[in-house]
Amino acid sequence: MLTLRVRLILVFIVVLFASGLFTWFGVRPSYEQALLDERITLITEFQQQRVGLAEARIEQWLRVANELKVLLLREPLQLESVAQAYIKLIPELKAVRITEASSGEFIQINASGATDLPPYTDVLPLAFDFRTDEAFKGVWSEEDRFLILTELSIGRQPYRLMLLFDAAPLRAELLLNVLGEGSVSEIAPADSVTATMVETVQRDGKPWLAVVSSVGVAPIKHVVYSDMALVTAPVRALFIQTLLLLLAVFGVLGFTAWIVTDILRKPLDRFLQDVRPFAELEFETPFRETSLPELRSLTGQMEQIRLTLKRYQRINVEQIITQEQRNRMLMTHASVLVGHFDEAGTWLFRNEAMTAMLDQVSPKLELSTVNALLESKNVTLNDDSSTTAVRDEVRIENRHFDLELLTPDELMFTLRGHMLETYASDGSHLGGFLLLNDITHDREIDRMRTEMIHIIVHELQNPVAAVRGFLEILREEELTQEELTEIYALCSRSVETLRNLIDRFLDITRLESGKQQIDLEPIVLTQMLKDVIDSFKPQLKEKQLDITLNDARVPVILGSQSMLEDVARNLISNAIKYGNPNRTIDVELGMDGSYVVFSVTDHGFGIPEEHRDKMFQKFYRIKAYNRQKGNGLGLAYVKEVVLKHNGTITFESNPEIGTRFIVRLPQEMGE
Repeated sequence: MLTLRVRLILVFIVVLFASGLFTWFGVRPSYEQALLDERITLITEFQQQRVGLAEARIEQWLRVANELKVLLLREPLQLESVAQAYIKLIPELKAVRITEASSGEFIQINASGATDLPPYTDVLPLAFDFRTDEAFKGVWSEEDRFLILTELSIGRQPYRLMLLFDAAPLRAELLLNVLGEGSVSEIAPADSVTATMVETVQRDGKPWLAVVSSVGVAPIKHVVYSDMALVTAPVRALFIQTLLLLLAVFGVLGFTAWIVTDILRKPLDRFLQDVRPFAELEFETPFRETSLPELRSLTGQMEQIRLTLKRYQRINVEQIITQEQRNRMLMTHASVLVGHFDEAGTWLFRNEAMTAMLDQVSPKLELSTVNALLESKNVTLNDDSSTTAVRDEVRIENRHFDLELLTPDELMFTLRGHMLETYASDGSHLGGFLLLNDITHDREIDRMRTEMIHIIVHELQNPVAAVRGFLEILREEELTQEELTEIYALCSRSVETLRNLIDRFLDITRLESGKQQIDLEPIVLTQMLKDVIDSFKPQLKEKQLDITLNDARVPVILGSQSMLEDVARNLISNAIKYGNPNRTIDVELGMDGSYVVFSVTDHGFGIPEEHRDKMFQKFYRIKAYNRQKGNGLGLAYVKEVVLKHNGTITFESNPEIGTRFIVRLPQEMGE
């Protein structure tokens, strides 16, 4: 037995379905067709009237042209007087011209206010043939000048006759719109004579009804367009009436449903009372049984929902949601590049790191898919490997690779990629994730570590080889005491060089790692620089060099006395080595704001442009200066000491000063 709810639903469906079928398949097609037939009949009658008028007018003009041609053949001297008579008789005739073909001379008879006719040869290519008389040709210009052309011979002499008619009244009559808004007439060339034709065309993206008729005497067609939307407007009115009818039906059915609902109000109110605690997330009150069959099943389902929600309430749903948001936030701000893409490879999610990398690689947003990234001409894949696993009929493909990426700024990045893609059982792609870890810095450290090891080995080879050579001499040859003393001294110097190299390298390493502590003490820089300069007097005298100290009054600073002495000693030692004799080395001491500044200017060889960005690298030496003693660690050590004192070191180099190293140190270490 059907419940009341089912019966009401069936009534609604039947009424709506019957009304829709009646309106769509019964009223609409017949009414639309009747309107179209009526409009086509009206247009056809109007068009036949316009076309007939045009044919009569053009045939009249042809008769005039033919009569003038006959007159010209019989009595050419009477042409001017007869043409004047025709011009007075026929208002549309504005000019007549007879031209001698061989000489181009012509006689033209004009109506008042008429303009000159164009040359016959200019308009002939534009002319069309009249269908009723092939001896004549016509031209209908955009300025509404209707020309009739013909050729004839008088006494074996070829002549050309041209008549000019004003076609503006004819065009106005043809384009006269008596059909009201939504209709428009047009005149266009026609290839052949055809019967009246009706078709639907597109104008401005909308459907229009087009009725086409040909002018029998000339290749011209008359077209009347009517807006289909306006033609079928009454149909829309009918649909409005139908809608009102349906609304009335719904009103009746709604009133009936209201009466039925009023009968069911008591059990429904009871049901709503049981539902009300749901709004307050209170699931302790059970649903009471009802005697109404229509509500009994719903009450049972709501009771099951209540019990389920009661169990879910014991779980901290808010905590779950918060945790999910936290995970997404962590993924968004993670340093690892994370991207999620759909079955077409289009990005669904990209964290900030991935977005920044894609913007750096392609600022024009060209990398909208994962394949566009991997197949980019600026990307190279290395060590590409993949594994496949199947879980619950889903194929999971794990792909690992190293990705080298060249930015438009010529910067090279190396990233380690892990791409996880899923495929359905039918092989269709379901999407996946792409994880990229930037290992550019790690690769650069590996490269620098390898390069450093090679440099260290190279630097250690010379003293080790020297000691080994001396030991071979001691083992294989008999030497005098003087020779032994000399060899022992050379071995001692080689070992000392080796020890100094290792100590200096370890000092730099400890400074870079931050493990070496600085014992702070007050330092008077003026006195320290004087002491360092005094220690170089033998070398200065040997190379015939002078040194000046221009010291301003500077405050006492805090720092490591021994380390800063090493800085000054290294800079002055380099100034002595890298220059010719008979120079003056300038040492200056002064202030720059809250910083104490001292500089050493050597007036020596200078530093070539291509070497300037590498001067503070460990073991780096300019090949042209390899004849000078050194191991390439001095400036690297100086830079680390200055940085440990929160200072800076820079240099200038040009032919006038040679090279000037500038050290800036804060007055206090905390600045």
